[in-house]
Amino acid sequence: MLKILLQNLLGYDILIFLIGAINAILFSLIMKNLSIIEGDFKRTSYLQNEWLFSTISGKDTVDTIKNIRKVLDSFTARKSKLDSIATFYISITGIFPLLGILGTVISLLTIGDFTGNLAAISFSKALTSTFWGIVFGVMSKFGEGFFAAKLENYDKLYHEVRMGFIKAGTSDE
Repeated sequence: MLKILLQNLLGYDILIFLIGAINAILFSLIMKNLSIIEGDFKRTSYLQNEWLFSTISGKDTVDTIKNIRKVLDSFTARKSKLDSIATFYISITGIFPLLGILGTVISLLTIGDFTGNLAAISFSKALTSTFWGIVFGVMSKFGEGFFAAKLENYDKLYHEVRMGFIKAGTSDE
């Protein structure tokens, strides 16, 4: 079986691997941006505490509010870029099984004789594309589940911070 997988790797299956490499790069970009956003929101938590302390002690809170808005604006810009990358990643994730099936169909079309041992070997070679399409699709789905949950959590946190400003009357939005 390993021999057949390696033989077909140089055929149509290489396309699936190349697209898998692109998806891996996109995943690393997503994770990099998520770590930057995480740092921004840790800073936002600190700034919110500073703002609350300044409000209670009667100190000027304008600089703190400006800093929080700067972090939120940075998040908005980064989140927009991140959504574009994530959408592309999710689209590629959805086509892996289809690419696998396409490779199988292309391989099956080249089989002229469906009798004997040769047909069995040709058929098993045809199924390697489906195998790799499913493998890469499953791996990508796990990655998608990992970052989609984080993106949703950061979105909620962003809206909570903004709503806190609106309720406090410090936002002109």
